[in-house]
Amino acid sequence: NAGMMEHNGIGKVFDKHDLSDPTKLTAAIREVLENERYRENTKRVTAMLHNKPLSPSDLIVKYTEFAAEFGASKSLRSQSHDMSWIEYDNVDIMISGLILALIATVISLNIVQRLLRRIFRVSKEKNE
Repeated sequence: NAGMMEHNGIGKVFDKHDLSDPTKLTAAIREVLENERYRENTKRVTAMLHNKPLSPSDLIVKYTEFAAEFGASKSLRSQSHDMSWIEYDNVDIMISGLILALIATVISLNIVQRLLRRIFRVSKEKNE
């Protein structure tokens, strides 16, 4: 939110680690309060919000009228509504990933076991 305010020129991003430094905090507050650019941008954004093409209440009325006129539309219905719980919760993907991880672990352990056997077999032959 602070980044959006800074982008619109109505605020300034302030690092939370600098909150303990009263000099930096005071300077940032003064800049926002005393700089005319912030005041002008704030007035512009306020005017934009007050003069939106549709107010929230108008928007609700418009969508309610749309729903009353056209009813439940298949094109507006989410495709997730037709999915099974396994697909919706990605259980199939999680199981596939778990199986792949298990296979990779078994293969890795097998390789390590073979390497250890070779290492200890070679050292036994040298000792005898």
